[in-house]
Amino acid sequence: MRYILDTNIISKREAFQRARNWIHGHQDQIALSAFTVAEMVQGIEMLPAGSKRTGLASVLNEMLDEYPVLPFGLREAQAWGAYAAGQVAKGRKIAVLDSLIAATAMAHGLWVVTENARDFPDVDQINPMIEKRADN
Repeated sequence: MRYILDTNIISKREAFQRARNWIHGHQDQIALSAFTVAEMVQGIEMLPAGSKRTGLASVLNEMLDEYPVLPFGLREAQAWGAYAAGQVAKGRKIAVLDSLIAATAMAHGLWVVTENARDFPDVDQINPMIEKRADN
């Protein structure tokens, strides 16, 4: 594994050809965070019944069949503590779920695949929508 997908990339997978192509081109190198799954389920559950909800649920189920889901255990907890403390020391506010995804990636030496570089300061990342690695 080399990459962990951020929630925004999964939700754009069917909408944007570039994200879809990037994911398919790196299929054997991708993992999901348990927190990405949690965010997806929350988003799906908050949608009214209809085609968008059904489509996102289908995308999530497909992703769960295709990619390993990394749990959050002791190694990830230690990575999160160090990451969160470092961000607070720099005066940055961090979103809890994004910081947990970041810690999971850091604990496993993975790059975060995201369109939201600002959500993952000091984390190795790549934005497939512009096909460029972001250096923080």
